[in-house]
Amino acid sequence: MSFDRLQKLIRTRKNPVALTLGVPMEAVPPQLIDSSVDKLGHGTEASADALLRFSTELMDALSSLIPAVILRVPYWEALGWQGLKALDQAAFHARELGLFVIADARRGDANAAAAAYGRTWLGKDGVNADCLTVNAYQGSDAIEPLLELCRTEDKCLLTVARTSNPSAGEIQDLVSGDRVVGQALGDLAGRLGRDDLGEMGYSRIGAMIATPWPSDLRAMRKRLERTFFLLNAGGDGECTLEDAWYAFDKYGRGALVAMDSAPFAWLTSGAADYISPVRSVIEDARDTVKQFITFL
Repeated sequence: MSFDRLQKLIRTRKNPVALTLGVPMEAVPPQLIDSSVDKLGHGTEASADALLRFSTELMDALSSLIPAVILRVPYWEALGWQGLKALDQAAFHARELGLFVIADARRGDANAAAAAYGRTWLGKDGVNADCLTVNAYQGSDAIEPLLELCRTEDKCLLTVARTSNPSAGEIQDLVSGDRVVGQALGDLAGRLGRDDLGEMGYSRIGAMIATPWPSDLRAMRKRLERTFFLLNAGGDGECTLEDAWYAFDKYGRGALVAMDSAPFAWLTSGAADYISPVRSVIEDARDTVKQFITFL
């Protein structure tokens, strides 16, 4: 079970905080961009090369600290086929370092098209990530074809249940019977994955959750006891790191924390060193969460 491997990495490193990779080009260090332009000339190939170098240098420096990387697909896709090639290389590099790889593509389609998405992102002939984020708006038809592939390839999924963007509540907080839509999406993950549990008791189908309210996070954990969470924390519309512990069980299992702000840390540091500020953000987040969680 893929989430079992992730949770073992979290326990080994005593750190549930992942490194997000994939940023707009203005957040890539200019010295890397200049070097790529000198080598390849102006254009998307140089931009993709600079983004890849930034990502691989961060991975090399932080691989003993972090359990996982989250590849934010839109920023790679924005650079065309060169960007997608660079994303594939970044995923390969992360696997070589022993890191758990999440492709944050948030794809959504049904039946055969969903299966095609799965082969692209999870298949051995594709990006070969360990986990794919998916939009389950189309219901179980968007999940079940992917689940078949996950069982064959020992991969896993994260359904988008609650996001942190300002307008999320327009849809996700709508009442649907005795629950809101965000809960219904989480329940779908719980229902489809209830008979597919790993050795640590968590399903192959997890849920992405971002909420500023600790009470909502507690309710989701109680509601979805066997569902692994990718928790967005520390940003606008997200819970604080101090409240992140509500996503974990008593053994320190069941969640991974995404700090999307980490790769941007060098922008405000005022230092030429762009790796140390990112490391500091990850370490500070880890130390904050560890005050409330014991990893067993």
